Amino acid sequence: MAHWGISKLTARPALSVALRYGLAVASVATALGTTLILRHYGFPPRFISHFTLIAIAITFWLAGTGPGLLALLFSSLGVSLLARSHFLLPGFPLESFLIFYAVFGILMSWFSASRRRAEQLLTEARDNLEFRVAERTDELVRANAELEDTQAALRSREAYLAQAQRLSQTGSFGWRPSTGEILWSEETFRIFQYDPTTKPTVELVLQRVHPEDVAVVQETIARASEDGKDFDHEYRLVTPDGSVKYVVVVAHALRDKSGSIEFV
Repeated sequence: MAHWGISKLTARPALSVALRYGLAVASVATALGTTLILRHYGFPPRFISHFTLIAIAITFWLAGTGPGLLALLFSSLGVSLLARSHFLLPGFPLESFLIFYAVFGILMSWFSASRRRAEQLLTEARDNLEFRVAERTDELVRANAELEDTQAALRSREAYLAQAQRLSQTGSFGWRPSTGEILWSEETFRIFQYDPTTKPTVELVLQRVHPEDVAVVQETIARASEDGKDFDHEYRLVTPDGSVKYVVVVAHALRDKSGSIEFV
């Protein structure tokens, strides 16, 4: 990738080089021609340095170091020819002008090279950023696909588990005595004959327990809350239609990192 403006006009190397060096010739010719025209109408000859310096600066900026040096050479030759042909005022400091042109050319060459280097670093940083963004995007796409696959697998397993619980009439639950939080599976709601949108509580459980078994269930719950040990017991449920269900509960105690008990 070239770092001067004219290179954007074409992707052909030969035409690009012709345009760059053509700019050097055209800019100096324009500067000298403008000077001749103005001199013809009585303008002072000092304008020659102004126009040629502008031509050199434009060439360095747009076309790079090589064409800029060519513009510097043409400008020096043009000024020298005009001075020797007595076009300029007597005593014109040609040597001082040529030294000034040389210093100006060196400064512009350094500035142009620094600019191209900065553009190159900026381009490399942009390309690197685009590459990293594309790489990160690919990673996110793969991670999202894996997440979707995992979620689909979990939904499938949940469906299998729900169907297995329905066929075996086995419900599952989770209970944290410290907070009173209870989680039920769909089949557990179906066993207790509560709407799935209902928030399960110990009180709701006791409402379904057979009156003769309420005391035993309350004692089991209280003992489990205190000692945090596994338990299993049997009791009866009375559904809203008056029928009786026999239920076997097997609970396993687990401790989380904070030491809290959860029965599952």
